[in-house]
Amino acid sequence: MKQRSENHQISDVIRDFLIDRRARQLSRRTIENYGEKLQRFREFARDRRIRSFEEVTANDIRSFIVMLEEEGHNKGGVHSFWRPLKTIFLWFENEFEPDDWKNPIRKVVAPKANTDPIPGVPMSDVLRMIDTCDPRTFTGMRDIAIFRTLLDTGVRRSEFCNMRIMDINLDTGEIHVPVGKGDKARAVVVGPTARRDINRYLRKRQSKDPRDWLWVTKGNTQLQPMGLREIIRRRAKMANVACPSPHDSRRTFALECLRNGMDIIQLRRLMGHTSTKVLERYLALQTEDLLEAHEKCGPVDHYK
Repeated sequence: MKQRSENHQISDVIRDFLIDRRARQLSRRTIENYGEKLQRFREFARDRRIRSFEEVTANDIRSFIVMLEEEGHNKGGVHSFWRPLKTIFLWFENEFEPDDWKNPIRKVVAPKANTDPIPGVPMSDVLRMIDTCDPRTFTGMRDIAIFRTLLDTGVRRSEFCNMRIMDINLDTGEIHVPVGKGDKARAVVVGPTARRDINRYLRKRQSKDPRDWLWVTKGNTQLQPMGLREIIRRRAKMANVACPSPHDSRRTFALECLRNGMDIIQLRRLMGHTSTKVLERYLALQTEDLLEAHEKCGPVDHYK
């Protein structure tokens, strides 16, 4: 039975929508992302004195998209706001079926998503940041191990910060990632060099309990994602290189693995993707590498 199109406050609709997402057993991180993005839209609507969900027009949604662009969000960032917004409007239409209301989201053309692959952090920059680390100190040895582990595993920053000592096998290099995106566990691997650095870091920590967090602060508390970002920012400044994000190491891992001949299905499993769609974007970069290499070395054009 259709409900009258009144008294559906935006904050109440968002609350009910997030309850629905939890009931569908979506991952905690997905629900948090919905909440964060929709809260930004609620603030936008409040500034425009829009109180109820039914008052929102197609032009309001377009204005929200323009505002995000003016704030400096790239195409991917704008599209990350669009997806939750589209989902909640379609959910509202199906859930409440308000009388005399037409869904404004159906009139809005989706903003273009950025499908261009991002190359990640240059290997030379990582080596320069590692050179700023003094292996004789706790933080220096920890940061060396951090950079090499991020680069050698391609894990997400939340997965990285949630590792415990018992999750890594220093003999084989296998690391158990207990909770990844979508609350799915998987295994990743670190090579001999990264294992050596992790072992040296742990010796400086002298931690005995395998249940302890693998990555910790100077105060021996769990290293948080913001703390990880700060370590990278500080080392980039010391090395006089552009500051990468923790996710840039994930991109570098994917691209370098493809360049070195790893099978895309194996890479998908290591990165915890459910499909190869994202990885296919990195293949485009790899093709650019081949074109550049041929331009430099093609036998016909360079025969003398």
